[in-house]
Order: sequence, then C-alpha cells, then structure tokens
Amino acid sequence: YDITNGVVEDQPHLLLEPSSTNLVTFSEDFNNGWSVNQTTRVANAGICPDGTNNAFNLIANATSSVHLLSFSGTGTNQRTMSIFAKQNGYTRFRFNTGSSGLGFASFNLANGTVASTGGTFFNNAKIESLPNDWYRCSMTMDSGGSTTVTIAMEDDAGNVTFTGDGTNGILLWGAMLEEQSYATSYIPTAGTTITRAAETCNNSKPSVNSTEGVLYAEYKPTFAAGSRQITISDGTYDDRIVLECRESGTKLRANVAAGGVGQAEITIPISSLDKYYKIAIQYKANDVSFYIDGELKGTDTSATMPTGMNVVSFSGRNDASLIMTGKTKGVAVYNEALSESQLMQLTG
Repeated sequence: YDITNGVVEDQPHLLLEPSSTNLVTFSEDFNNGWSVNQTTRVANAGICPDGTNNAFNLIANATSSVHLLSFSGTGTNQRTMSIFAKQNGYTRFRFNTGSSGLGFASFNLANGTVASTGGTFFNNAKIESLPNDWYRCSMTMDSGGSTTVTIAMEDDAGNVTFTGDGTNGILLWGAMLEEQSYATSYIPTAGTTITRAAETCNNSKPSVNSTEGVLYAEYKPTFAAGSRQITISDGTYDDRIVLECRESGTKLRANVAAGGVGQAEITIPISSLDKYYKIAIQYKANDVSFYIDGELKGTDTSATMPTGMNVVSFSGRNDASLIMTGKTKGVAVYNEALSESQLMQLTG
C-alpha cells in the first residue's frame, strides 16, 4: 500500500521488484561500519518507521566544521543511496558521493522537498513522505565517481560548514546503497550485505478464449533496461499476447505472435514512469487495438490469432525471463472483444 501524507491509498497494488543488494553492511547501527566527523551518534533516540525505538540521532558538535557520517561502499554501475530521515532540531542534510563536486542532493525535512542538487555524476533525487514526519530520501548517481556514501548535515541556509550546538540533530534509520537506478524496498542488514531475490508472479491458469479477447492492466512501470512483459501465452514465445514496457521505460508496446511469427506490433512512447497507466490490448482476427488511459493509440488490421493460450504471467513466458517490475493495481483478461466505448471506459 502506498502511503501519501499518512493516508493509505484507496487501492493496494502488487509490487514486483528486481533482485537487489544492500551494500551497506550496517543499515541501522551507525556505530558500526560508519565514520563520523564532528558529530555525535546517539542510539535508540526515537521511534523509526518500523515502529521500534531504533532511530539514531546524529548531532552536530559545537565546532565550526563539516558534520557528517560516511560509509565506504562498493559497486561501479549506476547506484542509488537512500535513508529514512526526520528533523530533530536541524531540518536539512545532503547526500554526497565522495564530495559535492562529484554528486550531491540536499533534502529539506521541514517541508519534504529536494532543496538543491548538482555534481558530475548526479542523476536523480527523490524524497517520499511517511507517517510521523519521516521521509525516505534517495539520490541516484551515474557510474563512475566515488563509492563513498556521505550524509552531511546542513544549517538552515544549506551550508555544510557551520557551528553546531551539540544538542540538535537529525534522526536516521535504514540506510541503503544498491546498484539500481532507483531505490527499491528497504533491505535491512546487520554486518553483511544482503540480497533480495527478484520477485515473480506466475502460474495463473485462466480460461482464455484464443479467438478474441482483451488483456487489461493498470500499473506503474519502473525504470528497467530491455523489455518487461505481462503476457497471455501457451507457456512459450510462439503463441502469446504481450504488453511490454520497453527501452528503459520510455515506451509501451502491444505485441501478438502466432506460431512463432509476429502478427501485430504497436509501440507508443510514454513521458513518465511516475504514474499509473491503464492499458488494454484488444485482440481478434485482423483487429488488434491498443488503448492507453482512455485513448485509442494504435490498430493493426492484419493479424492471425495465437492458439492454446492458458497462462497469464508477469514475465515473457511464465518463467524468469523478461520479468515485469513495477506496481500493479489490476490485471484482467476478457474472453470477448469489447466495443470502442467499453475500452475507453475501461482504460479511462
């Protein structure tokens, strides 16, 4: 369930995530594996997002200096660092990758905004609101640059060099560094790196009419290279109806194959990964149509229908290939072709 301003969204979604490894070996214990400069760490200083009294208070010492916490990470690919944070006297901090010149993102914990960003390897930054004034802050950096993760406190003006008071700080919990282009669900660690396996949803056995029908989905795709698919198939690549998110999440595609031969292909560019799309592929002989968010986006009037389809899968063919990742609120298969007005209402 997504939580917005402390309120659960009106619909849940199925979240399928790729495999990921938290490269931070002590994600909740900042007394181990972390270095500090002119800061004091106080354990068990507040209730963290999981409901335990396990938050760390990072206090700026009463010295004119840079006040920071750092971890020497690994990884050479695109990386995302993330942490849960809450104001506790001070309201701002920044992520650095080695130094601000290489990449940084500054976060305002008073109003829940990304205050400033920059640096050679900086790619993207995000702040997500959670209950009880907590935020999950993340920064993505491109391959190259330093693997060091630095959490530097800032004063109200955004300066990283300032004189602390030895009392005020920020609360921290749940640090992650992963070789991903976005922050995935939190993976706790306590002394070693931990890997979460890729999540899949398959083995659905619906009653599918191979002559005609509609494949419908409402989902928010995540950034991923290559093709990510939801399919109706016979368990192979030969006979299938495919909804694809392609080319690093920049396109949606409807694809029909019969007897191992492509029959229809409709590709539509999309402008954002930060939204849910309502999508329907209607299929019948010589009439394939592709609807997105209430609009007819494309048709193909020359297509033979596949046969033997009896599997719905969040992958290319009910296996571990081309796994669809993202948040899915609904998937449905209709055993008859719908009218244009019905398809517009279904996806609108």
